[in-house]
Amino acid sequence: ETALLVPTLAGEPSGHADMFLTFLAPDLVVVGSMDQAADEENAALLDKIAEDLEAMPTLAGPLRVERIGQPDHDDGVWRTYTSVVFANGVVLVPVYPDYCPDLDARALDFYRKHLSEREIVPIDCSRLVRNGTTLRSITLTVPR
Repeated sequence: ETALLVPTLAGEPSGHADMFLTFLAPDLVVVGSMDQAADEENAALLDKIAEDLEAMPTLAGPLRVERIGQPDHDDGVWRTYTSVVFANGVVLVPVYPDYCPDLDARALDFYRKHLSEREIVPIDCSRLVRNGTTLRSITLTVPR
C-alpha cells in the first residue's frame, strides 16, 4: 500500500485538497495547474503534486494524472474546477462566468472529454466562492 499526503495551497483558506485535485476514476486523477506568473509558489507546488502522483500504484493500474488550468486568485477569491460533484449520471462543474468564461469553456470541454459517459452540467459558483465556499463543500451534507 502506498499513501501520499498532499500539502495545501499556500494562502488558500480552506486547506481542502479538492481545491486542486479530484479523482475521475480509480486510476485517474485531475490536478490543477496555475500560471507561474500569477502564483509561482502554488504553480510549483501543483507541478510537484502531479509529479508525485504520476504512476502511483492503484488496484486499477498505475495512476494517470491529467492537468486542468485553475483561475488566478489575484482578487483574493479562490476559484477551482476540481471541486466537482458526481450525482446520478451527471457531473456538476463549477464555472465563473463573471470572471473567466474562457477558462470555464476549457474546463467544461475537459470534463466532457474525460467523462463522456456522463452529462456535464455547469453551475455558476461566482457567489459561492465570494462567500468562501465551493460547490462540493455545500453538497457534503445533502442526505441520500
